Amino acid sequence: MFSEVLTNPNRHDPNDFVYITHSIFNWDRENYDFNRNDLKERIGRVKDPSQYYSASLIGYMSPEVALTKFGYDKSIEQLTTFGQAGLILNPPEESVCISWNCDLGRPLEPYKFNKWVKKHTGKVRSPKKLLTKTWFGLHNEMVIHGDYRTAIGGIFYLDDEKGPKEFVSMLKKMTDDRRREALPLGRKA
Repeated sequence: MFSEVLTNPNRHDPNDFVYITHSIFNWDRENYDFNRNDLKERIGRVKDPSQYYSASLIGYMSPEVALTKFGYDKSIEQLTTFGQAGLILNPPEESVCISWNCDLGRPLEPYKFNKWVKKHTGKVRSPKKLLTKTWFGLHNEMVIHGDYRTAIGGIFYLDDEKGPKEFVSMLKKMTDDRRREALPLGRKA
């Protein structure tokens, strides 16, 4: 369902794309104040089968493209993510535990989060619903189970004056090193 609509970040078209994005930030310090080990651990969560993580489905397309892909006759402009920077992912379909068209207010503490995920697993709405019916214009929320098969396809960041440019550079370098190849770097405005 999701993998069928995702765009390959290597072929990014700013007028036609759909990505699963996983924001990375630090609740305990300044949002993008990470040391290398913390950041390495956060990147590793997407492939760790003992972890769950949140993500958002974002996309942009003209009415013509939306009609062809989703049978939706308006443009799609769902660009809101939970944080300003993070990873563009393509997880295995069975790793998507929850996908909902609003922020679900999940617990932040790992134990409570894992318990919450088990209670809500299987509540999965379609990509079309996530891209076209997000409540109050905010981000939608997905919860994904870590899986070694998850592809890290790129890095995204919010391009503004207070954007986390130094963090994005470190995130890109660490992810490039992990994959042993350069990732595409996408911006959203």
